[in-house]
Amino acid sequence: ADVNAGGDNWWIDDVVLPTQSVSSHIQTVNLLINKVTVFPNPVSGFAQINISTTNKAKIDIDIIDYCGKKIENIESTNLMAGNYSYRWNCSNFPNGIYMVKVSTDTEIKIAKITKIK
Repeated sequence: ADVNAGGDNWWIDDVVLPTQSVSSHIQTVNLLINKVTVFPNPVSGFAQINISTTNKAKIDIDIIDYCGKKIENIESTNLMAGNYSYRWNCSNFPNGIYMVKVSTDTEIKIAKITKIK
């Protein structure tokens, strides 16, 4: 395949792609969830889940087991931009690997939690 760039167009074989129309369809994505951290990790009693958001968003915070099954919903709420902390009491759960899944309508962030006794 022949590829050539010149002026405002790209040529691939006999196809001409005008760069203006291609670049006008690229959208900027504004992430709503900036960061998700867990402390302490590993944990034996209570885990502190820290979430940083960049815009107002409907947030769901779920605990997922290693098989992908939701075992607990920590919170479902509307948050403004800012930093938030939630506590998860994992003392009644068996040792193992869990995930905290923080999700909005458009994105998901996951942080691993190691539960020990």
